Amino acid sequence: MQTVSVNTLEYEIDVAALLTRRLQRVPCGTEIAVSSASGGREALVRLRSEAERDALCEALAALLLRDAANFELARIINDMPLTLEEKQRVLPEAIKTAHEAAEVRREGIGETGNASLTMDAERVKEMLRAHFDGNDHLNLEGFLRFRMQDVLRAFELYALCAAEELMLQTEYLELMRVLSVLVRLQQPRIREVSLILHADGSCTITDDTDARIECEGCGAAAGAASELVNLLVALAPARIIVYDLSCGCCAELSQVLLQVFEDRVSFFR
Repeated sequence: MQTVSVNTLEYEIDVAALLTRRLQRVPCGTEIAVSSASGGREALVRLRSEAERDALCEALAALLLRDAANFELARIINDMPLTLEEKQRVLPEAIKTAHEAAEVRREGIGETGNASLTMDAERVKEMLRAHFDGNDHLNLEGFLRFRMQDVLRAFELYALCAAEELMLQTEYLELMRVLSVLVRLQQPRIREVSLILHADGSCTITDDTDARIECEGCGAAAGAASELVNLLVALAPARIIVYDLSCGCCAELSQVLLQVFEDRVSFFR
């Protein structure tokens, strides 16, 4: 029999309650006795067998990779040179990425092709087993920051990627705003343009004489938005009629057209 303690000095959690919930999701976990100490900041766990010890390590691995991740990401993002509003937008995206990575339990390289993006719960479980071979106490944040530094670097990467994505979105919205102002200032050069959005992501453009307008790079929805918007801004039509036959695959493009051309664009679905 072994009695171990698990605590935190920084995370605002009830360790015993959270650990109990995690234990309920692993084999043999419901049979383990967990009691609370230090006002909820510490859990005392009585282990009667190797099976229970394995169950505790599995539950703690999930706790570290998912629950503790939330607090570590909040700490990392709080130190970034972002406004409070930006931090509030970045944090959920970083947490989402971390939780998705925690689900990947492959050895080595995951689907992303990057080993640093794969947090293997089984490997963390083995590290916890080794820790409890010589220790009866585990501090959550200490173990994560000193024994799981590759995971911590992954957290930092998720936070950075989420922040970069926010910056790209901000720049994109600013570009759409500038284009919208430019369109409002333009005098129409042609009366009308018809745009057909197809289900395969391609589009067909014709002018008010039914002459087809070629748009290089507009053959697929993924790359169509910028090329198509640039073309339409250059054409400066008084009216854009969009026949959306895309079954929803061009929804993002439709939103861009509305943002830039506003009341000049009409949709038929």
